[in-house]
Amino acid sequence: MKQYQSDIAVLSAGTAGLAAAVTAAEGGASVIALEKTNHTGGTALRANQLFCVESKLQRIKQYSLTKEEAFRVYMDFMQWSVDARLIKTLIDMSTETMEWFEDMGVEFIDLTSHGPGGYYTAHIVKPDPPQPGLGGAAVMMRKLEEKARVLSVQILLKTPAKKLIKEDGLITGVEAEDSEGEIVRVNCKAVILATGGFGGHHRAPFGIPGLVGEGIRMAKEVGAETTEGTMPPPFGGEHRASAANLTSPVTGSFMYPHLMVNLFGERFMNEEVAIITPFGGNAVAIQKDRCAFRIYDEDTKDYFIENGLEFPGGFGIAQAGNPTTTINREGFEAEIASILEKGSGMVIVANSIDELAEETGIDKEGLKKTVEEYNRYCETGRDTLFNKKARYLRPVKRPRFYASRSMGSTGTPEGVKVNYKTEVLTSGFSVIPGLYAAGGDMVCNLYKDIYPNILPGNAMGFALSTGRIAARSALEYIRTVNDR
Repeated sequence: MKQYQSDIAVLSAGTAGLAAAVTAAEGGASVIALEKTNHTGGTALRANQLFCVESKLQRIKQYSLTKEEAFRVYMDFMQWSVDARLIKTLIDMSTETMEWFEDMGVEFIDLTSHGPGGYYTAHIVKPDPPQPGLGGAAVMMRKLEEKARVLSVQILLKTPAKKLIKEDGLITGVEAEDSEGEIVRVNCKAVILATGGFGGHHRAPFGIPGLVGEGIRMAKEVGAETTEGTMPPPFGGEHRASAANLTSPVTGSFMYPHLMVNLFGERFMNEEVAIITPFGGNAVAIQKDRCAFRIYDEDTKDYFIENGLEFPGGFGIAQAGNPTTTINREGFEAEIASILEKGSGMVIVANSIDELAEETGIDKEGLKKTVEEYNRYCETGRDTLFNKKARYLRPVKRPRFYASRSMGSTGTPEGVKVNYKTEVLTSGFSVIPGLYAAGGDMVCNLYKDIYPNILPGNAMGFALSTGRIAARSALEYIRTVNDR
């Protein structure tokens, strides 16, 4: 057995873990981070934006949202079902966290919201090298790793944690296993769980491979209160793993409030609502098989190519600091061909409404009736069923027909119960001394059955900031241990 000694052990070296490790080391603690993969960075390697309120960039652009207003918006959106004091702390420290990264040399080059009516709280990271996609935040992780090594943080790669050590009611270490199968024991005064939660579990709608809840399991074994979660199974096969590929022109084309039907071929909502994805997810989740389809025709595709995307969504913001609404025919056709070749079933192309019904499993007669009715609404400019604005009423008439499968993914995320200091709690709300949780391991304290993308960037921002809070709380705790 290999033996290590440190003040604080951090599990792992991902988004929250690296932030925790660096913050703890800045506070004078000796730190060991146990990372089960062969690299650092975690899910941030797929991200490109950071949440912040009252940033310098917002002031330059004269965007006036205050932290007080953001807190109210967040809590009202979540119906006050999450830890208000923790959320207030995270929003208040968002500026500090952003400036922390700017001091490391990270640049933020633009603001964005996640749809009409949303707030401009997502700050786009300048990627290095500059290229479209979601990898811009890899720059942040690289800077954190560099700083961690300067501060003498030991990062043990390919060394997954297996078990927490609890003695006389206190967390005193962790056992892990290295790449050779040898047991590794880290003796420490505090442990910070940051393993990403169930990000790759069957309950997660957009899974990150390998995140299977080890931190939550280990916490439960030492008496922590955890939630089981109610997220539905994932859908879409290979498409699931690439669901966050926002540079896809096809993904961008389906951001528009197109005709949306369920498996009976019936409309069930004003499609404008689906622009705010949590609301759309709720509406889809109560349909048969939690399934619906967005549909448009060749004329609409040509309109997007000639005039640009009216709702570019992530496609517009993922272009390496050069936001655009433009798509070209060659790129669109190539992407469609690639998706169809993979056979995920998430995008369907058909030459007739009958064929579209057969390919999607939508009731044929129901779909034909709805398309006819919807086209009449388009002709008159009045949606008498759901009152969708006339500007969004685009007929579905000319082949080919394009459909995107939408799956309802609402539910309660799993996690470890913590207080606003990120101290891990038992079912009786007692603190487990020396144990903290951050990022995906404690998301049940931040979100319930809906993700507040009305204030975008918060998943990344809150992961980083909870890591920093956990480190500060652990530093305070180990000082008391040293005094004793």
